[in-house]
Amino acid sequence: MKHRIALLTLTLAILACNALAPKPEAEWDTAPDALIIEASASGGLTPVNYMENYIPEAQLWGDGRLVWVEQTSSGRRVLEAHLSTQEMTDLINTFADEGFFGMKDVYEPSVAVMDGINATLTMNLSGMSKSVSWSSGADTLKGFSELFALVSSGAGATGADFTPTTGYLKVYPMGGATGQEPYHWPDDSLGYGLDQVGNGKWIDGEALAFAWRIVNESYYTAVESGGKSYQLVVQAPGVSYMEPPTP
Repeated sequence: MKHRIALLTLTLAILACNALAPKPEAEWDTAPDALIIEASASGGLTPVNYMENYIPEAQLWGDGRLVWVEQTSSGRRVLEAHLSTQEMTDLINTFADEGFFGMKDVYEPSVAVMDGINATLTMNLSGMSKSVSWSSGADTLKGFSELFALVSSGAGATGADFTPTTGYLKVYPMGGATGQEPYHWPDDSLGYGLDQVGNGKWIDGEALAFAWRIVNESYYTAVESGGKSYQLVVQAPGVSYMEPPTP
């Protein structure tokens, strides 16, 4: 009986918090470069090229363009769709109904978790902006994981594969080629090897298609070029978490 009373008390408290949470109007900047919702995850013991290749789990812009990432057995798949004005309104209202605007900005564990993950949801509306970050080991946050999963799975939209038209290529030399590299950079057809990429190079066409396929398969795939082995970074302007330099 005591357990039932405690559960009922907790449920009523959650409902009360949701009822008292701010519910801003679903109004936003409709510009195609205005980021309205972003879901991202960081942390863990990852090499530098992980974050350089990273694309947030979901990004929704003012014109309804939605880009999200799915992890499959063959690697990363980046998808794109467009939400209608009504679909965006419904999504924003779902955030409000789940109490998103009443959540604290940061939820951290009492003791740091080694190799823990930090997940962040951000929404930018005309009337207010709100960001909530949750770290591994923190208390369960009702509604947060559901909202994160919702946008990270396309918010109900059917997506098509996203392919950038231009990309910024960076390389990390791994030493001499071992002969076991699964890919060989098309030096001859492109007219340059990976040793000529330097600190970074804008690419398109064949080079971009080749490099994009590799980093989507794995950030750590080795590529042979000119007798040496490299790992690649491809950053898509306006989509990658780390924005490449202006061309």
